[in-house]
Amino acid sequence: MIPIFEEQIKYLGEMVPDFRIVSAVVHLDEKSPHAHIVGIPIGQGYKRGMKKQAAKTKVFTTESLHELQEKMHQKAEQDMEEHPEIFEGESLKEIEKGRNSDWTKEFYIRQKEKALEDLNSQYEILSASVEAAESTLKGFSEQAEETVQKLVEAEAQKEFMRYAFLEEPKSVIGKLVSGAWKKFKAWWDEKKRPEVEEKTRASVRDKLASFKKQSEETKHDRPEPTKRRGMDIE
Repeated sequence: MIPIFEEQIKYLGEMVPDFRIVSAVVHLDEKSPHAHIVGIPIGQGYKRGMKKQAAKTKVFTTESLHELQEKMHQKAEQDMEEHPEIFEGESLKEIEKGRNSDWTKEFYIRQKEKALEDLNSQYEILSASVEAAESTLKGFSEQAEETVQKLVEAEAQKEFMRYAFLEEPKSVIGKLVSGAWKKFKAWWDEKKRPEVEEKTRASVRDKLASFKKQSEETKHDRPEPTKRRGMDIE
């Protein structure tokens, strides 16, 4: 199989001598054996710069590529016929149309500009998504911090009440909080408790009276149950 590909590469070099082949890799591990060829098209006769330069358009055209493809295909068919011990029962794949293309520099630039525009659009979409995610994360962070502060405040209140109810505080802070609580409690019992108790009792009485009234109205509006008369049996 390898000698056949070597013949093909040699034939390609004879067909296009200005196409300098630098790499040829044969793939035998796929369904259809094939070779990947990399080369440099060399243009000649330049008056500016080097006389020989890499120049695809001077070596290949759309027409020349079509012609080269047909001749290489014919050469492959000929090699297969000459080696039935290798290719018996095999057939060469038909030439596929529309595969050859010759991009101009302007067309290539337009393609790259379009690709760049697509990348910029994707970048803007991703940037917007990142900003939205950062905004959401900031909101979560603020809520988390608010929750932490509330929990800390609750712990402070619990600690205050623990000091407040100490019978015999020993620390300075314990004595301070306990003394302040006792003074507050004395003021509350003397000044505020009677007023709060009276308002609370009045509120409870009003609610009980309202509930009693609703209960009586419901009882009054409820229809009397119908009594069933027994059947007279003679």
